[in-house]
Amino acid sequence: MAVYRPRVLMVLDELCVGGTETHVLSITRELMKNDIHVVVCAAEGDMLNDFLQVGCPVYLINFLNKNKAVEESTTDAGHMEDSMIEMIKEIIQKEHVNLIHAHQKPSGLFVCKVAKLLGIPFILTVHGLYYSESTLSSFTQYGATTIAVSPPVQKKLKSHNIESILIPNGIDTSIFHPNKDINSLRRSLGISKKSPIVVYVGRLTSKKAAICKKVIKACRALRKKELKSLQLIIAGNGVNYNELENYVRQTELKTKSHFIHIIGLQKDMSSIYSAADCIIGTGRVALEAMACERPVIAIGTKGFMGLVIPRHFEKAWQQYFGDHAADFPCLTHFIQQALINVLSVSNSMSIFYGIKNREFIKEKFNIIQVAKQTIDVYTSVLERFQI
Repeated sequence: MAVYRPRVLMVLDELCVGGTETHVLSITRELMKNDIHVVVCAAEGDMLNDFLQVGCPVYLINFLNKNKAVEESTTDAGHMEDSMIEMIKEIIQKEHVNLIHAHQKPSGLFVCKVAKLLGIPFILTVHGLYYSESTLSSFTQYGATTIAVSPPVQKKLKSHNIESILIPNGIDTSIFHPNKDINSLRRSLGISKKSPIVVYVGRLTSKKAAICKKVIKACRALRKKELKSLQLIIAGNGVNYNELENYVRQTELKTKSHFIHIIGLQKDMSSIYSAADCIIGTGRVALEAMACERPVIAIGTKGFMGLVIPRHFEKAWQQYFGDHAADFPCLTHFIQQALINVLSVSNSMSIFYGIKNREFIKEKFNIIQVAKQTIDVYTSVLERFQI
């Protein structure tokens, strides 16, 4: 049987800044290093230039507009779908694509139909627990080969009788590494070298914005007692950004002090992680911060996991840092105690934990290893389809 090199159409909803999109950027870069032809298709977003700089062809299609038209039952929905199918078919023909790999729901549900229509393999990476049973059924009806990014996701898929291949999000440790210039962020925000910095990172949608508010409350309480000079930096964007910005202003008015720096969307996260004394986040944020040798308090949409230390590494992976499973609810006093614990350890112990964090990421989440696993899936699928 002839063995064909994978030529992949990588599909996202839009090229915005987020964990899924950052993973796709990293895996695309690494696949191309392995001489895999990758084409990206998505709606325009803040990461467009990042993908263009990788050197892969990028085609802009607004899958979300099509999805909205269908939901609203507009008369244009059918025409729009037919037009988009033709666009995807042209891309596939022009780029000689022999495999489609999707990562999100609206775009994925659309392109799996095209894959079925053209008789080419379709792969879906499930990045979270937010897919309904009906959505998962739709993908399986189109013969999707499924990748799960964490054990809880794989377990959920199994509960719906969907077999999956476990491949974690990959971290490019050549990009996410300790940055020696840890003072430039302090200077730009007017933060003293003596003030401890806590960084909260996340897409500021409802659930993670709610977590962020609890982080703010915890930091506010600590400034009254144990950590009077504590500074909080909030990085991220999302539909709840303006609401959170208003909450920050109200908090600082009540405390009559400026200690919260809400900096929005950021590209150079490695520098921000490296400047922090502690990062609070989940999922990919936790992985990136650990690659930068920083202490991490894991809190996700499923609850509070706490400080990630070597003896908790496997548990953190099994729970995906609180985003896919958790033992405890996210309570303000849990966050306070975790911050006290991490910010009171000796410098030598902090350095030790940081080194162990990076070793863990390089061993289990290295993008080189993740790319190899992904290529193995591509090759296996193409062999089955005899393409």
